Amino acid sequence: MLPPPKNAIEKRLDVLEDLWNGFAQNPAPRLCRWLVTPAESRMIEAFVEFQNEESSDVPDFFIRFNEPFESPERYGFVLRDALAGKYEEVRSRLNEEGIETNWECPTAAANEGDQVVFLRALASFCAEIGPTSELLVAALLPTRIDDPGAWQAWIQKLLRANTPSGIRYLVTDPVDAPALGKLAEKETALVQTIRPELNMPAAYLELARGDGRFHPGVLFRLNFLALTQAASGGNMAKVKELAAAATGVAQKEGWKTMESVIQMTMASACLGASDMAGALAAYKAAGAAANQAARNGDPAAPKVILHAKLAEGSALISASQYRNAASIYEEAAGMATQLNDPFLTMESWRMAAYCHEGDKNVEKSWRCGDLALDAAEKIKAEDRSKSPLPYVGRGMLRVVGRGNRELNEHVHRRMTALLGREWKAAEEGGAVPA
Repeated sequence: MLPPPKNAIEKRLDVLEDLWNGFAQNPAPRLCRWLVTPAESRMIEAFVEFQNEESSDVPDFFIRFNEPFESPERYGFVLRDALAGKYEEVRSRLNEEGIETNWECPTAAANEGDQVVFLRALASFCAEIGPTSELLVAALLPTRIDDPGAWQAWIQKLLRANTPSGIRYLVTDPVDAPALGKLAEKETALVQTIRPELNMPAAYLELARGDGRFHPGVLFRLNFLALTQAASGGNMAKVKELAAAATGVAQKEGWKTMESVIQMTMASACLGASDMAGALAAYKAAGAAANQAARNGDPAAPKVILHAKLAEGSALISASQYRNAASIYEEAAGMATQLNDPFLTMESWRMAAYCHEGDKNVEKSWRCGDLALDAAEKIKAEDRSKSPLPYVGRGMLRVVGRGNRELNEHVHRRMTALLGREWKAAEEGGAVPA
């Protein structure tokens, strides 16, 4: 029996395998630099994960390192510890499969540099896996890079540290803002750059077609995926065309919540195109569609209505329409209360207070700030410290001024009860985030 045809993602994994094998067969380069879009970067991550599956045709052993690049002087030690930890995680499973697990990750000697320690750990592990794989590949895919310049310098130093022939490195570099471009130009022998050109939008459309029968669900997904792609590219003519097509399907099928989602996407595209009037109209349309969905009994609709209100308020702030924004946020606070969501209730009252402050209405700003503190009392204590709650107190202090001792003490008392005495230390600085 013939195997089933491969889907769009599997086809692109095959492309990546071919490109990787071409790199791996060249003995000179040590670093494979994938120059990618965000969607392609996710495909590289999937490729790395897939390579250690039995069905992979790549003869190399990949280890994915996601640890953030925070301290250049410590990063190699962090990677060495991650390698040791990954091995310990699978040691018991390997034992159950009858595979010997005698490897011990080399420890760092006194005064050794971080890259020396990391390289020795990689070389030791490479010797451990021996003939089971042709290459050991360290996929350096940090979740965060605090300093792109330091990242480039760290990688360059690693490449010049006499990496053993059986070890390769893999990184991704954003095509729109590459961090390793100068390194690739300087180290032409050690770095090979690959631009995979995977055309991920086409892949998503192919997946959306599903089994090829254009029933309403498929038609909607096709048009909505194309809409999001057009919106990200700023093609407003195409956005309007595709929004109309997707809305037509949703209206025919009675999918009011989906109509709302389309309008939210339209609004976001309008904001990107500096069309404030279009964005506000789309947010209102999103709310209207979600309201109809709520009347039809859709349990997801109330949340959609609330988020449409919050987005509309944010757009009004961008247009400096503080009085209208305050009214919208007060409506949102009522909705969040009905949904029993104390965090969004607090956040809605906080933004209402901020907008009244912007509109020079001290009394209303104070009232909304106090209501935000009431809502904050219902938030779990451990979640308050990670919330924008301090900005509520700061805003209330701003609107009453330093001269009103009684109201200042009221704010400090309530904020201390909610966040502890450290509230005073965090009180200064920082603009109110909208």
